Amino acid sequence: MDEMVNKTQNWLNHTYVGIYPYTHIPEDGITGWTTIKALITALQIEIGIPEPNGNFGPATMEKCPTLSINSDATDPKIQHEIYILQGALFCKGYNPTGLTGTFGENTKAAVMKFQADAGLSNPDGIVTPMIFKALLNMVAFVLINNDNLKGDPNIRIIQQSLNRDYNRVIGLIPCDGLYSRSTNKALIYGLQIEEGQTSPDGIWGSNTASKCPVLSVGSTQKKFILLLQYALYCNGFNPNGFDGYYGNGAKSAVTNFQSFCGLKADGIAGSQTFASLLVSTGDNTRKGTACDCSTTVTPSIAATIKSNGYKIVGRYLTGKFRMTSDELKVIFDNGLNVIPIFEVGGYKLEYFSYDQGLLDANSAMLAATQFGFPENTIIYFAVDFDALDYDVTSSILPYFSAINELFANLGSKFKVGIYAPRNVCIRTRNAGYSCSSFVCDMSTGFSGNLGYPLPKDWAFDQISTVTLHGAADIEIDNNIASGRDNGISSISPINILDILNNNSFAKRFGVEFSSPEAEIELLNNALVKISISAAIKAASDGDSSVIKFKGGEFEGTDIQTPLDNLKASLNKDNIELSSILAKANDMELSIKVSTNGASLKIELENSFKVPEYDIFSLSETLSIEFRIDKDKLLEEFELAVNGIIDFVKETHAIGVLIFIALAAAIIIVGAETALGAALIKGIASIAAFA
Repeated sequence: MDEMVNKTQNWLNHTYVGIYPYTHIPEDGITGWTTIKALITALQIEIGIPEPNGNFGPATMEKCPTLSINSDATDPKIQHEIYILQGALFCKGYNPTGLTGTFGENTKAAVMKFQADAGLSNPDGIVTPMIFKALLNMVAFVLINNDNLKGDPNIRIIQQSLNRDYNRVIGLIPCDGLYSRSTNKALIYGLQIEEGQTSPDGIWGSNTASKCPVLSVGSTQKKFILLLQYALYCNGFNPNGFDGYYGNGAKSAVTNFQSFCGLKADGIAGSQTFASLLVSTGDNTRKGTACDCSTTVTPSIAATIKSNGYKIVGRYLTGKFRMTSDELKVIFDNGLNVIPIFEVGGYKLEYFSYDQGLLDANSAMLAATQFGFPENTIIYFAVDFDALDYDVTSSILPYFSAINELFANLGSKFKVGIYAPRNVCIRTRNAGYSCSSFVCDMSTGFSGNLGYPLPKDWAFDQISTVTLHGAADIEIDNNIASGRDNGISSISPINILDILNNNSFAKRFGVEFSSPEAEIELLNNALVKISISAAIKAASDGDSSVIKFKGGEFEGTDIQTPLDNLKASLNKDNIELSSILAKANDMELSIKVSTNGASLKIELENSFKVPEYDIFSLSETLSIEFRIDKDKLLEEFELAVNGIIDFVKETHAIGVLIFIALAAAIIIVGAETALGAALIKGIASIAAFA
C-alpha cells in the first residue's frame, strides 16, 4: 500500500462524497483506474463540467486550468485543483512531498521531473492542460521493467523525441519503452506534420502516401530521416542511431526491412516503404502471389486465378466452405498450390478454450489425413477477430497449447500455423505453439495490428480484398507471400469414409458416415440421445471414469466389488451377466461414464488401425446420453429405456452394445445408489434384446 495514494483517496472521499456524481472509492493505497477516474471526476466538478464522468475528454481539456508556482492557493477552487494535481503526481510515482493544496517548490520539482521523463525540452514546472491530462491516466512515462514486460530504452528515446517535437498535436504519449498503437500513431502524425498537412489525424491514407518523401543516401531532409529511423527501429530493424542522416546504417536497415517485407530491396525509402513501416497492410495496392477464398474453385475460377498471377490458394479444411477432393484436383491440374485453413468459430472470443483446441486439432487432423495432405503440411488455425492482449493470455494461448499437445501426443505429421492479427501471431509463436503466421493485416484498426511489427515467421500477409476478372470472376483476399510456405502441390487421398463405414459401429447399426467429422444421431428425444462420432485416436483426458471391456469381460481390479454387486442384482431377475457380455467377445472398448446431476452420459470408444496407414488410428464413439430429472429417476429411466427398446426393434441394432453401456454405468455409479437402481431396472429390460 502506498501511504500517499491512500491519503489521496481519503481526501477525495472526505471532500466530494455527497457531491453529484462522485461515489466513494476504496481507500486501499493502490493506484488504479478507480482512483484516477475519481481524480478526474473531482477536477470536472471543480471546473464546472455539467455531467462529470471521470473521462478526460475534449470538454475537460478545454476548461482544464493551468497551474504553477504562482497559482493562488487562497482561492478554495484553485486549492482543490492543486490537491488533485498533487494526488495525480503521487499516483503517477512523482513526489511533491505532501498533499497540501499549495503549489510550492517541491510540487514544481515533481512536475519538472515528469516533464523531463516525458521528453519535453526545458521543463518549467508549469502544469498545462496537456500535462494535467497526461498525469490523469494509467500510462507510464518511465521505462517498464518487470517480469512480464521489459521496455526498450531506445524506443523510450523515440517516444520522448516524438513528445518533444510534436506534442502540440499528439499531446504526450507513454514513454515506457514499449512499441504500441500510441507510438505508431504518433509516428504517422509526425510524418503528416512534416508533410505540411493542415489537419493531421494519425491515420495512414492516400494523402499521406502521396506526400511521402523519397529518401536515400545523401538525403538532407533530417526530420523525415529521423522518423524513418524511428519507424525502422520500432519494426525491429536497427539503423544504428537516430541522427537524422541517411548513411550506410539507415540504408542497410531499409534494405533488410524491404527484403523482409517482400518489397524491392534497393535501400531507397519511398511511400511503399513508409507504408510497410507504419500501417499493417503496407501499400494495399500491391499485388500478391497468394490468395484465399470461400468460393469453391472450379476449372474456370482456377484459370482466372492463374491468369492473374497467383500461385497459391488458401481453402478451408472443414465447415460450410470446405474444400473437396475434386476441387483440389482442379487446383493442382491448373498448376496452383494449396494452403489448408481451419476455421469453424474462430471469429469470436467465446469460441476459444483449451477443450476447443483439442476438438479442433482432432477435426483438422482427421480432415487433412482424409484429403491426403503430405507430411509437414502447415495447417493455419484461425483467430479471426480483434483479440486483445489479455484475451490472448486467457483464451488463445490455451487453445493453441491444446492443439500442440494433441498433435504431439498423436505423432501428427502436420504442423501448426496461425491465421491472426500480428500480436496474436507473435505471442503464439513466442510460446512455441506455431511455426508459421498467416497475418490478417487488412484489419488495420485491430488493436493486435496497430503498433506491432510484422511477425518474423510470416508466410502470408493478407492486405486487401479484390475481384479477379477472367474466365469466371471471383472475389479473393489478396496475400503477399514471403516464400516461407509455398503450399502443397499434390495429395494422396485416404478414403477414411469407407474405412469408417466398413469397420465401425455404423455398420453394426446399418448407417453410414457422410463425412469423417460428422455425428450420426441414431435416437434423439426428450429423455435420451444416442449418437456415433469418429475421431483420430487420442489418450483419455482423465476427466471421466473409464473402464475397459475386452474379450467379453470388464477389466480392472478396482471394479471387482461393484461388478459383483451388479451380477448379484441381475441374478435376482435370472439374468446371467457373463453370458450376455460373451456375445461381444470380439470387441475391445474403452468406456467413459460422466454425470452432472441432470444427465448421465456413457461413451463406448472403439479404436482400430487404418490398413496400410499405421501413422494413426481411428477412434469411434457410441454415446448414450440420458437427460433425467433426479427426482423422477425410476419413472423417466423406464420411459427412456422403452424408447431405446423400440429403437433396437425397429433398426435391428445390436442390443448388446446398449447392455454393455448400461452395465458400465452401474459399475461406475454403484448398484446401491438411486441412480444405480434405476439403471439396473433399465438393463433388465434391455437384457432380452441383447
